[in-house]
Formats: sequence, C-alpha cells, structure tokens
Amino acid sequence: MSSGGSRSTLANNVQLEAGHCLDNVSKTTLQLAEDNLATQVRMQQATGTDEGTRRESLEHLKFLKADVMRKEDDANSVVEALRKHTGLPLAPKCDVLISNPPYISAKAFSTTTARSVRQFEPKLALVPRSSDSTGVRHDGDVFYPRIVALADQLQAKVMLLEVADMEQALRVVAIVSRSHWDGIEIWKDEPANSTLTTTTIGSSTVNVRGDGHGRSVFAYRGSATTWLGSHLL
Repeated sequence: MSSGGSRSTLANNVQLEAGHCLDNVSKTTLQLAEDNLATQVRMQQATGTDEGTRRESLEHLKFLKADVMRKEDDANSVVEALRKHTGLPLAPKCDVLISNPPYISAKAFSTTTARSVRQFEPKLALVPRSSDSTGVRHDGDVFYPRIVALADQLQAKVMLLEVADMEQALRVVAIVSRSHWDGIEIWKDEPANSTLTTTTIGSSTVNVRGDGHGRSVFAYRGSATTWLGSHLL
C-alpha cells in the first residue's frame, strides 16, 4: 500500500507501505524499499560487519502492498495482505506496530511546512487526500483511527505513531484512548532524557517524555508492560 512512501512496520519484520493503493506509486515505493534492503545487505557483506542478529533480521524482512484505509474483509486491506503472506485463515497477531503515516494538514503543508520538504518529498506521503474520511475533525489526523483499529485487529502489544507536533499528539492520544491500552505516552524529540511530565486528556493520564517538540504517541498493553519493565518508570 502506498501514499507515496509512508511506512508501517509490523512484527516478524514485515513492512507495509501505508496509505492508499495507487499502483504506480506503490510499485516505485516498493522497488525503492527492495533496492535499499539489497544495498544494506551488500554493505554488511563488503565491510565484514554482517552481525548475526542484524543479518538475520535483514534476510527475513518482507515488503507487502496493501491499503490501510480498507476494512478487514476488503481484498486490498492490510489484514488480507498479511493473511496471504502467512497463509493463515485469520488475521495474524503482531507484537509491535510502528507507523509514520501522512499527517500534515493541507493548510499546514501550504503555510508552515519547510520549503525543502514541499519541493523534495512526495506530497502523497505527507498530506492525506481530501477524499479520505474517518470521522476526524482535522484532515491531518485521517489515518490514525484506521491504524489504531488495525492494531486491535492484529492484537498489537506496542504501537508507535509519528505525529507532527504536540497539538496533534494530544488529538492522537484521544483517538488511541478509545481503544484498550494499559498505557499511553507522548514522546518528544529526546524521550530518553530524564524530563517526565504528565497531562490529562479526558479520563486518561498520559506521561510526556523528553524535551522539545511532540514527535510520537506510544501505547502498550498486556505482556508489553513486562517487556518494557523499568523503562516505563
């Protein structure tokens, strides 16, 4: 699936181009991803740094094309693409879902987005199409309800969603909180820094980690609480 190059990463090293199925763009994007993967493998082999874990990860990496805006029973949906890939009759489970979807509003793209971004990055990867609709008020938020629904379908234990700024992060937290997660956080530019504050959105208390601008929304549940352990403190 593609909206010009945005990407979702699922467990088991499966990556999907996240957006609408636009055949020409999808083929170009997927080919670029395949070329980049081959380059990474060659570089490791040439430098003699083909560490076991990293090399194994690269060798098992797969790219699939699907449409994140399609519902589960649609032939072009993410779930259907994963069913075909795994050969399973039901949607496979995943541990981690990471997504960098188009999240810039049409107004922000024309007024505040850096000129270098407007000139050299495909607009389809940055701005949701005007025909998209998932019931959100802000056009830059269109993809998030569908991605959260997908995380539920795949029973993801960890989800990381990139956002444009703190204002959008707060809106995305409100969307994520409609689903069941044991914890939701906002990560700023440097989330590993010791700075930790909290904010309340609806009935949810959300940790805000790091300094600088809001960059992503992080959510976890179930056994992920054990995996993350002291990192949640």
